[in-house]
Amino acid sequence: KYGHPIYLLETFVERERFQGICYQAANWIYVGQTKGRSRNDRYNSLKVAIKDIYL
Repeated sequence: KYGHPIYLLETFVERERFQGICYQAANWIYVGQTKGRSRNDRYNSLKVAIKDIYL
């Protein structure tokens, strides 16, 4: 649609509910964790679930 190739994909896995086994089995690379903030968190008060990041 946009005329250029895809070079990178990322996914977020909620740690409290899932282990990300399917991504590990598919050789996705674990790169770290989120901080538990959302884009609507202006004042460090809103907490969301910490997620693992895979590439």
